[in-house]
Amino acid sequence: MKLEDLNLADRAIKIIQKTRFDKSQIPIAIRAGFKCEYCDKDLLESIDAYDSWQIDHIVPDGNNDFDNLALTCKLCNFTKRHSAKDELALCTSREEKIDLAKSLIAKRKIKKEETLALVQELKNLTREFTI
Repeated sequence: MKLEDLNLADRAIKIIQKTRFDKSQIPIAIRAGFKCEYCDKDLLESIDAYDSWQIDHIVPDGNNDFDNLALTCKLCNFTKRHSAKDELALCTSREEKIDLAKSLIAKRKIKKEETLALVQELKNLTREFTI
């Protein structure tokens, strides 16, 4: 190992110590490129994105093994929760599990968008009423 590598590692450790994250989250974040593994949102692009940083169990109620943990944004994590645990557990690779989770999240987001459109329509209708 070169001296520059040691200095870089030392600086990384100091940065980690100043953040809210425990050491176990950093390798997960590095693997994910600091992006949500389900929607690719850059979790360092803004304070709002950073604040939505969460660690998800890919297979719900699964173990805490590195391969069962994913860096996610709050929206994807909440949208995915209580997902098809049995279906996810049948996948043979981490990539398959991530792809299935992405698919489940995309379907649920479509439903959420449809509900949002209805609520926005309701909001527009209520503007016609006076209280």
